[in-house]
Amino acid sequence: MVSMKQDRRRTFIENYTEDLLNEGFVVYNELPGYLPPPTIGYFKPDILAKNQSQKLVITVKNAEAYDKDSPELEAFRQYCSKTPGASVLVFTIDESGERRLVESMKPQPEG
Repeated sequence: MVSMKQDRRRTFIENYTEDLLNEGFVVYNELPGYLPPPTIGYFKPDILAKNQSQKLVITVKNAEAYDKDSPELEAFRQYCSKTPGASVLVFTIDESGERRLVESMKPQPEG
């Protein structure tokens, strides 16, 4: 049985995946019908999306479980700091289903 928390996360991932596909991204996630995202420092993002110039590493957390200092998020930040065009996006979903973008690490300009 899927909990309400998992259901909200899954719905968010489904909807955000659709948005990214409509924007022309190639999208990887754990949902049926998609290729799984690659592992980044022992962790898999919920969504990895890429196009010609961008790579988005996206993770979705339940609001009460969000830990900005977690090893998972640190691994994603390090990956993005070393990968041209890569960004980290962290979303939270609270008990009422409201989602928030709580972290957005944009690529650093080269040079």
